[in-house]
Amino acid sequence: MPFNSVAGPDLAIGYAGQLAEPAMPKAARSHTVETAIKSGSVAKRGTDPEVQIKPLAAGDVVTPGMLAGVVLLSPTRPYEQVDGGSGIEAGNTAACLRFGSVFMDFAEAVTAGEIVGQDLATGLLYGYPSDTSDDTLAAGRVL
Repeated sequence: MPFNSVAGPDLAIGYAGQLAEPAMPKAARSHTVETAIKSGSVAKRGTDPEVQIKPLAAGDVVTPGMLAGVVLLSPTRPYEQVDGGSGIEAGNTAACLRFGSVFMDFAEAVTAGEIVGQDLATGLLYGYPSDTSDDTLAAGRVL
């Protein structure tokens, strides 16, 4: 079975989708990938919301019920299941973390404690101060 973390004492760097605290409580669930998706990215429920996931897309109105979680890294995934570095190919299985700590790949430097915002068109993640509201974000970004 693939593992979802790379062990090491006090890692200074992590890979997108790697568990940040492997020994701490967590909850993850396996899903079938409907549209190619990268490890460490936010996933929404797919056409069949109980079993499929796909990336957020431009125009999505994000609600808690539509989110599946953050796609976990599987470093032992066979190379042929990864679409040229663009993500895990459709039809493969990926685990989504619903509760726990995970490394994510941000488009810019962020400060600890900031909340996460995503550009829906590009999938890039940004950090925002904790008092930021959806009304103040650039078009196409959600917290």
